[in-house]
Amino acid sequence: AATAAAAAAAGTAAVPQHGMAAAPPAADEIEVRVPATDGDDDATFQPGERRGGTLQWKCLEAVATVSIFAALLGYDIGVLSGALLPLSRDLRFNSLEQEVAVGCLNFVSAAGALSAGMFYQQAGAVRCVRLAVVLYALGMLVLATALSFGQVFAGRVVCGLGVGLGFAICPAYIAEISPPAWRGVLVSCFEISINLGLCSGYLANLALMDLADSPRWRGLMLLPLLPTAVVALALVPRLPESPRWLLMRDGNEHEPGPEAEAAAREVLVRTCGEEAAGPALAEIKHVLAHQRMLLKMEKQKESGGGGLL
Repeated sequence: AATAAAAAAAGTAAVPQHGMAAAPPAADEIEVRVPATDGDDDATFQPGERRGGTLQWKCLEAVATVSIFAALLGYDIGVLSGALLPLSRDLRFNSLEQEVAVGCLNFVSAAGALSAGMFYQQAGAVRCVRLAVVLYALGMLVLATALSFGQVFAGRVVCGLGVGLGFAICPAYIAEISPPAWRGVLVSCFEISINLGLCSGYLANLALMDLADSPRWRGLMLLPLLPTAVVALALVPRLPESPRWLLMRDGNEHEPGPEAEAAAREVLVRTCGEEAAGPALAEIKHVLAHQRMLLKMEKQKESGGGGLL
């Protein structure tokens, strides 16, 4: 320990003794230097270093879009608490059918969340958000026009896939486009919006409680379709793509090319500001390089190439 401390103070590496190999550097000790682009100085990322960034309008617009969708997802969870009784009376559900109609959403949304990573790898974050919005709207429309338990079940399944996909993709997407100093606050907006959506579902039940059974529960299912259409047609097309996906769309095993880096940096400039774009890009490249290294080592291990852990 004394030898290592003295060597560190002198700016030299400690020499291993007794034939023992020196320990490899820890992951948080690796420094990644990103080649300069567009005349900028080299950007160096050191893990654990605080990163700033200013909150840009494009980032606020994207977070607002995703948060509105989060409120719609929360509405779907909360609205059935009041819609179940008139729905069951209108379509004459028995106890088992009521339980399945309510509980199937949780199982299906879990499947949607588990498949989110695959869709993200293939299509990107924005297309995943668009798919989640479309599935949600389609499911609510099927529910609103249902005439039997089978149609209600189908609507809940389709809607559940959208709910699970949205819950898995949207928080990660917000984190990937947000300035580092604002990530926690902006990701929390998604969680807060879910709870606001839950409350809006309860308020909608209260507002329509005096209607007859059929128009009451069908109206509750139709209410979110208008804001969902606005989100899908007007807001989602304006979302910037995730810079992380832009850098990895050629595959985890390949270094990102100049075009991918330029596209990712453009997004970061629009969402994080010019000053934070370089360090944020270096941070993403550091993580992706570490993932590529681990993937290569795992393949070497599987093929008997003696990959080191």
